[in-house]
Amino acid sequence: MMMAPIYPVYEVDADGNAILENGKRVFDYGSSRPAGAQNNRNCIATLFDDDYYMISDNVNLRGHLGIKFGDFKLSTSLGADILNENNSTKYNRNNGNAAGSGRLTKEYQRTRSYTWNQLLSYKHVFGEHTIDMMAGHEFYNIESHYLMGQRTGFPFDDFTELGMGSTLADATSTGETYSINSWLCRANYNFADKYYLSASLRTDGSSRFIKKNRWGTFWSLGASWRVSQEAFMQGIDWIDNMTLKASYGIQGNDNIGSYYAWQALYDMTYPNGTYSGAIISSLENQDVTWEKNGNVNLGVEFKVLGRMSGSIEWYKRTTTDMLLEYPIAISLGFPGYYANVGKMYNSGLDITLGYDILNSPDLFWNVTLMGSTVNNKVVSLTGNGEDINNGVYLIREGETVNTFYIARSAGVDPATGEQLYLAYAKDENGAPIKGSENVTNNATIASGCKWLCGSRLPDIYGSLSSSLHIKNLDFSALFTYSLGGKIYDSTYNSLMEPSYVGQTYHVNSLRAWTEAGQITDVPKITTTATTVINDRFLINASYFSIKSVSAGYTFKNTGLEKYHIRSLRLYASGDNLMMFSALKGLNPQSSFTGSTSYTYTPNRTVSLGVDIKF
Repeated sequence: MMMAPIYPVYEVDADGNAILENGKRVFDYGSSRPAGAQNNRNCIATLFDDDYYMISDNVNLRGHLGIKFGDFKLSTSLGADILNENNSTKYNRNNGNAAGSGRLTKEYQRTRSYTWNQLLSYKHVFGEHTIDMMAGHEFYNIESHYLMGQRTGFPFDDFTELGMGSTLADATSTGETYSINSWLCRANYNFADKYYLSASLRTDGSSRFIKKNRWGTFWSLGASWRVSQEAFMQGIDWIDNMTLKASYGIQGNDNIGSYYAWQALYDMTYPNGTYSGAIISSLENQDVTWEKNGNVNLGVEFKVLGRMSGSIEWYKRTTTDMLLEYPIAISLGFPGYYANVGKMYNSGLDITLGYDILNSPDLFWNVTLMGSTVNNKVVSLTGNGEDINNGVYLIREGETVNTFYIARSAGVDPATGEQLYLAYAKDENGAPIKGSENVTNNATIASGCKWLCGSRLPDIYGSLSSSLHIKNLDFSALFTYSLGGKIYDSTYNSLMEPSYVGQTYHVNSLRAWTEAGQITDVPKITTTATTVINDRFLINASYFSIKSVSAGYTFKNTGLEKYHIRSLRLYASGDNLMMFSALKGLNPQSSFTGSTSYTYTPNRTVSLGVDIKF
């Protein structure tokens, strides 16, 4: 919650003594508090006054049947999952969200999915040649049904069922289904464990698209060469293994965020007097179809000197017919519609290096470093190539996808404490005039002068891991890191510029301007000034995280065999122990989305345990 910490959880009298009722402290619901301090609410008290629960039943079924005849194998697999969820949310009638009447919501959702495939495979070895082929069919379906009812007007506190409320507040039910039908085949060839070839072909039909655009065909080719197996490499003792590999393929993506992307949907809850009524809630686009991703990969795997191993791989992923919600003018009544909006590419390097610092039967120490880079560029957009604006993000031809596009801070006016912005003049087409940059305190002008301010993509990210074994003692650690990129910390923004009286402030607000002549990066605190989203809240997204550390001791050959115990290991481990970032409390490691939200960081966990093998 965002309320300031000055407000008490429990009531106290004029002397500061706790007020008791039946021997228990009384919660302070703050009926006279301002709006930003949970007026007539207490987030601790709701843990006792309100009631939330979820009951779920899971059924998972897996079946497999296969038969071999010669070099052929015919098999079929069926996997089915059923999930039933019952949710109940009760808000008490005395304080909080439903003060005066109480509110009870009951939700039920049933999700059923299954995957069924039928595969015919063939493998034959003749001499130094190995052929492995497969052809088959796969079908996936998921179906979900949701039912919800809500009532208010409960006459007493202990209500648990909807029938106890006098007023029907809401009721609805929905159902949705999705299917994908696939035909696929692949072939692998290996000669003398030196030369490898692979190929695959598949065609997929998705229910997300209209019939004429439902099917997409995708394929891949790959080859690898174990150079170290060649005769001309036998005299090079320091190279233990070296493999060159290359591949190219096209994959499809139908994940657009809606099972009914091509259809116009209607909201049927708008009656016209005594007649049924509906309004259109989403626009149709019958042309929407598969997004296609062409991937080229070139790499080398190696092991040298008996101690060092690794791989270096270069990739380029070209995406055509990008699936996005294409924004349109708000005046048209809709935020946008689903469409194939353009083309972009991602390219970069994936590097893994491992080294055995110590390598003996009783002493082993390995360190592995992994690093990846990614470069992104939007090649083209559909139509006339117009920019796609989405909040603080911009998609523009020639730029990184979801580049930050916001006003730019020019600091704080030492004389007045006002936020300053870097602005520019525009020509008759609305484009910036080069050399017209100027500083202004006018928020209206600043809101129309946006700048490209970088993106979330880091320069490099990866991990560092190490494992150490000293006889029966073992130790391991995993660290992750990311260097470069920016993140828009909207949570930090709300703490530095609260929207309501009574909300808490970030400790950095103590740097706020207070007197003329003061030099600071935080403008004066006010509840009346209008500010514009600007790069002041773009934070360096670099971080270093101690993800996991573990240590253990294994008892072997200590007389445990008479108890039929092969080994016994005692261990201690810790997960998510510490993270270092540019701003305390900022957790940029969850994704490359570019912004923060009100989510919990991963729990720090410390465990003690024992492993017994019989």
